Amino acid sequence: MRRITALMAAAVMTAGLGFTAPAVASAATVQAHTAASPSQSDSITWGTCAEKALAQAGAKCTLLSVPLNYNYPQGAKIKIAVSRILHTSSAKNYRGIILTNPGGPGGSGLDLNMYLIAQLKTDHLSAAAADYDWIGFDPRGVGSSLPALSCEPNYFSGDRESYDPTSQSILTYWLDRTAAYDRACEAKSAAQSALLDNMTTIDSARDMNSIREALVGPRGKMSYYGFSYGTYLGQVYATLYPHTLNQLILDSNVDPQDIWYKANLNQDIAFNRNINIWFGWLAK
Repeated sequence: MRRITALMAAAVMTAGLGFTAPAVASAATVQAHTAASPSQSDSITWGTCAEKALAQAGAKCTLLSVPLNYNYPQGAKIKIAVSRILHTSSAKNYRGIILTNPGGPGGSGLDLNMYLIAQLKTDHLSAAAADYDWIGFDPRGVGSSLPALSCEPNYFSGDRESYDPTSQSILTYWLDRTAAYDRACEAKSAAQSALLDNMTTIDSARDMNSIREALVGPRGKMSYYGFSYGTYLGQVYATLYPHTLNQLILDSNVDPQDIWYKANLNQDIAFNRNINIWFGWLAK
């Protein structure tokens, strides 16, 4: 997280823009409607975040209704959980919204804004924390977004065989587990099955644009902070919507030519090297 210092120090050199926003769909899982900030439409409904730590950090939450399939915008809708921690600086220093994503794919990011603000303050970048409205969100199908999707919640629970298929029995074990996961996904409800067909990076990028439009209007701009897979998501978003960005901060970049299975294999090589260094040091 220390690299946040250099990245945000560069980002705050350029001012963001604030715009009037249209309505955001109200949330079923939040309570206590609160007034929107001066840069927001009065029709936005924000409420108390269900996550206690977020609420204590001063965040407000809502659910944003977006198309299940953006090719059919008038069709079925899903809801994206969004959180917002307002800027604390003066209007003169306000730099607009900054949307955040932790990567994954599929990582819950509803409370990432809270952690980033805390880290920036630790790194003596309080101005960067204070000058933005920090926006977190759970990507479609994840966490507090509706419907949430998990085909097999205990898939990674122990005990399990080695990931290295050094024997036919180990290979058969993992092929069987994979097939069982596939069957679990097939057994999901119609709404969840439909969501599985619309879970691409492009869908998530379009959801990000829906969040931007809801918060700052169709012509408004935002900044973006993404980690790991979130850097790829940011690259896709910037390709689709290049004129909607102020700052684009990509931390721990992934190679866009290797998405996504190959990228995981590539980083596993580095992970294995580093963990062996660690265990070697620990053994001494």
